[in-house]
Amino acid sequence: MVSGINAAASGMMAQQLNIDVISNNLANVNTPGFKALMPVFKRVSDIELQEKIKKDGFNQDKNIGTLSSGSTLDATIIDLKQGAMRKTDNKLDFAINGNGFFAIGTDNGDAYTRNGCFTLNEEGALVTKDGYPVLSESGSAIKIDISDKSMDKINVTNDGTIFLGKQEVDKLKIVDFEKPTDLISAGNSLYKPANEEITPIKAKNSRVEQGFIEGSNSNVIETMINTIAATRTYESLAKVVKTTEMTLDKAVNDVGRVIQ
Repeated sequence: MVSGINAAASGMMAQQLNIDVISNNLANVNTPGFKALMPVFKRVSDIELQEKIKKDGFNQDKNIGTLSSGSTLDATIIDLKQGAMRKTDNKLDFAINGNGFFAIGTDNGDAYTRNGCFTLNEEGALVTKDGYPVLSESGSAIKIDISDKSMDKINVTNDGTIFLGKQEVDKLKIVDFEKPTDLISAGNSLYKPANEEITPIKAKNSRVEQGFIEGSNSNVIETMINTIAATRTYESLAKVVKTTEMTLDKAVNDVGRVIQ
């Protein structure tokens, strides 16, 4: 009975973490370039059940099955499904149609994002909304001097080459990974490799679309359904704990009581 309580309790904790992941997806349905996280569960451990023979006790050669001792949230992986393109006509909004990520310089090294909602800072550097520089193919920050030209003169081709009027300024660094699911979230729609052995490669089959941003791929209806399912699972496991506790209480206090 105690093992049943432990299994149900571990399942409740896993569902609580699941609800946290789903809530984060729901909170970012309007965040440009956001990629939903998908929870991955695993069993904590399995207990082998063996046939009991009166003469020999437990016979190690005759296993009759296994009993799970609960589950836990093992990891979260990124859903890389592309979000819908939204036209903004903003010269500094970019979306990647296909595979790939924009390279961003941060205080903790390079990071990668699908959120191409950029702006220019006071120094003329192309930066994210959080002020991180957008990197060029050479790995340096991209700078666009528009002191004597209009913002309308900025044009970006499908391969990421930036022009100011007819003058070529720089080129956006668009990278990809052999296994993009190995990326982990770094917050603010930024992603980083899970370890140093994972290195970026040049993106293929990708097009940069100027004047567009990629919307979140988190679906409101699907997320709400997942929330309801996780909540019901949590409530069912809570009932299992309560019922098992009541049964255990009966076993301790009533079964075997001597009636005088």
